[in-house]
Amino acid sequence: MRHFWAVTAVVGPLAAAGCSGPEEPAPAGTSCADIVALRMKAQEASGIRGLAAGGAGAMPVLAWIMTGPDTADAIAAAEEAAAIGPPAIPGLLAILDSNASRGRGWAAWALGEMGPKAAAALPSLEKAADDAAAGAAAREAILKIKTH
Repeated sequence: MRHFWAVTAVVGPLAAAGCSGPEEPAPAGTSCADIVALRMKAQEASGIRGLAAGGAGAMPVLAWIMTGPDTADAIAAAEEAAAIGPPAIPGLLAILDSNASRGRGWAAWALGEMGPKAAAALPSLEKAADDAAAGAAAREAILKIKTH
């Protein structure tokens, strides 16, 4: 089963970037070469580690992985998103507000890892605090943001 990036608020169609191939979305304003380079990097033997170097531009790929079925990969992607820091917040909030149940928890966790730098995410985290899929991670993130 193919997994698609469910957070359409921060992405545009891959075709808009001039790419042919899978119909998976790409971030608006991102070239086909950028997407291919990020996907290839994610598939390297070193795996997901190092994708944070791509900054916010790596968020669509990281989000795709965070919302996917592989827990180890989702953890690594969430760690990379947290390492990006504040530029990753819009993408993480889009995941948190999406219907991607697996991804919401990892997005909340990544926001918490940023500590006070993610204070802008508090309203969304407070909304997610009662969510069955992300509630525990959202509550922990709120504590980390407010106390660190």
